Amino acid sequence: MLDLAAPRLRRPAKALVASLLLAAACGKDSPTRPELPEGTAVFAIRACASDGSGGQIFRIWSADPEVIAQATALVGAGPQRIVSGRLLAGDGGFNWGWSWHLDPADVAFADLAIEVCDGCPKDVEADLDYWLGTVGRFCPWSTEVLARER
Repeated sequence: MLDLAAPRLRRPAKALVASLLLAAACGKDSPTRPELPEGTAVFAIRACASDGSGGQIFRIWSADPEVIAQATALVGAGPQRIVSGRLLAGDGGFNWGWSWHLDPADVAFADLAIEVCDGCPKDVEADLDYWLGTVGRFCPWSTEVLARER
């Protein structure tokens, strides 16, 4: 006798396995972040904390020893300097949670910056085409280096 129920049972089982694999791949620790070259660093930066919201976190990556030394010296020092850099599309593999990042070859710390590039990370995210195409740079005045993450 031919068992017609078996194929119907296999399809839901395959779908269940596929859903579990997909859920695992979309978990908090996935997808895996790319390994960055030795001698480079990623720093967590908080901006816009003065609005009472606790601020917004974004990340910068640098291979420049001077920038890494400056950022390291600023960890935990509060809002001392302004992080500035050219905006690029995509998270760059290090600014997860955002669809933009600062060009690692252009990241710098400044004492002053022009007002046009000042804003909050959510402002950039909300109007990415404008920030990328018109402003071109991001220099939130209220930045502080929270931690070296890698």
